[in-house]
Amino acid sequence: MKKYLLILATVFTLGAVLTGCGAAEKEKEEVVETPVGEDAEIEAPEAIVAPSLDDVDLSKIVVLGEYKGMDLERKITPVSAEAIDAQINSFLLNTPVEDEDGVVDDGDVANIDYEGKLEGVPFERGSDQDFDLRIGSGGFVPGFEEKLIGAKKGETLDINVTFPEQYSEELGGKDVVFTVTVNEVKRVLEEPNDELIANNTEYQTVEEFKQSIEDEITEYNEQMASQELSSQALEKLVAEAEIKEYPEAVLEYGKKIYQQSVQEYADYAGQTIEESLAEYGMTMDEYEEEVALASKDIAKQMLVMNAVAQNEGLKEGDAVYDEMLTQLETESQTPKEQLIEQYGEDIIKQNVLIRFVQKIILDNAKITDVIEELPDSVEVGAEAASEEDSEVTPEAE
Repeated sequence: MKKYLLILATVFTLGAVLTGCGAAEKEKEEVVETPVGEDAEIEAPEAIVAPSLDDVDLSKIVVLGEYKGMDLERKITPVSAEAIDAQINSFLLNTPVEDEDGVVDDGDVANIDYEGKLEGVPFERGSDQDFDLRIGSGGFVPGFEEKLIGAKKGETLDINVTFPEQYSEELGGKDVVFTVTVNEVKRVLEEPNDELIANNTEYQTVEEFKQSIEDEITEYNEQMASQELSSQALEKLVAEAEIKEYPEAVLEYGKKIYQQSVQEYADYAGQTIEESLAEYGMTMDEYEEEVALASKDIAKQMLVMNAVAQNEGLKEGDAVYDEMLTQLETESQTPKEQLIEQYGEDIIKQNVLIRFVQKIILDNAKITDVIEELPDSVEVGAEAASEEDSEVTPEAE
């Protein structure tokens, strides 16, 4: 738990602010593991404003390392055959073709109309039309999909199934009958062909399609490498700096930021802080020790970033500042006025500050590209193909 909590503190300055407001929201979503119900009300966190350091001579309290000329490694992940295959398999799963035989088999996609009845009476959310059901997906009530195997296009049949006991108070453990009409039968191809590609993508051939996938994954991997490089640079900057004295206002700021992040985690999990800490075997006394460590960690990051900006003469409204702000507007596709209204002027200023520091370091760094070796059967830059979940009443819970 201690390591986890300190990661939250580091994310605030070296992660969320660095990569923009959109990424900040993403970081917050990834931290939340157990969201509360839709009806729960969570108050918006109070805006915490960083203390101004404009009038503080940071050179007297911050000893910076050599931040120009850093030796850094950019780790490049090559595109694996498995990653390309995963994308192609996902495409095939979502682009079945008409089965000329018109007979439902395991793995096929059956387009069906169905109506469910309990003791002869239709029940709520038990009917649908033109529904694509992948046979073998396991998304419907046990036995439903298996009993469709062998049915022909245009055929109407009754399927008797029993809902699982835990399904619902109305239907749990009950025997029901679904009247099903098979409108169309489609099958998933094992390999793509030019016709399938031309009819369902902007490309004309399989080779063009594969190349587009490789290009997309390459771009993604390069973005990840750049983000990792930026984090590496800032972490090294902070690690190599020394703080002679911590202003009390900056420590208090770090404390509030850290406490708020922990409170947000507990709120989204529908817990008190005590309950959240107890899950990880942490007492309130241990938590207070973590607060002190985290506040100092955040304070150091803030002081170091500001010291570099002050040393390089960054001023709000100058050309470089505006360049960083424009970069943020472009990446978020949001005007600065709207960004300030949504996230607060303080957050935007910090974002610009860290972008500036990042630029200074990377523009002057000695960067070595390192090609990572891929382990066997690894998937990079692409998720394994997965079937979409069904959301209709016959679905088994």
